[in-house]
Amino acid sequence: MKKIVFALAIMAVSTALNAQVVKDINAAPSPSGHSAPPPEMVAQRVTERIGTDLNLTTDQKSRLYKVNLEFVNQMNGAKRAHDKVIMKQAAMMRDKQYKTIFTPDQYSKYESKRMESKMEMKERAANAPKNGANRINIDASNK
Repeated sequence: MKKIVFALAIMAVSTALNAQVVKDINAAPSPSGHSAPPPEMVAQRVTERIGTDLNLTTDQKSRLYKVNLEFVNQMNGAKRAHDKVIMKQAAMMRDKQYKTIFTPDQYSKYESKRMESKMEMKERAANAPKNGANRINIDASNK
């Protein structure tokens, strides 16, 4: 009887551990080591942000969400394959589809916000410490 209970306990623990391993394998880790949010969540966030910025209609938001979800899925696959060509093609296709969803004024506003964001990112990159020059060496300070 003890052997049966012990065997059942081992099976329960191994099943729980296996479920955790499968969950970890399916989660796409980000560069920081955390699992990335699901594509649907990313697409929803982008859609909400753009929808608010451009005052989109409900129909436009619905169409935009579909485009964003397709784009996020394509980008995830391209990142796993380390394929920058596919990334660029996906971005170009997304922008082409955005043109069909947005009015000319909305697309113009989208483009200027996108360029503004690119400039901000370049500035941050230019101001970032190079090769850890401004980092504190914890090991050296403990000596």
